[in-house]
Amino acid sequence: MQDWYNIVRSAAPDNLILIGTPVWCQILAPTVDNPVIGNNILYIVHIYPGYWQYDWYRDQISQAAVAHPLLLTE
Repeated sequence: MQDWYNIVRSAAPDNLILIGTPVWCQILAPTVDNPVIGNNILYIVHIYPGYWQYDWYRDQISQAAVAHPLLLTE
């Protein structure tokens, strides 16, 4: 993802960049320790209502939200 970010950033130095994550924007845990390096970045979280019942799901979203900005969608 870093390569894609760099390409976009070279053409649009100030734009907000939305970054998706694996499994339809469901897996955020890796972004905590391995973020894309740059500025004006939002990670996308696509929440399926049935998943909110799982601790692992809520925990990874909470941990990612402490590390960087998130945009929650449904």
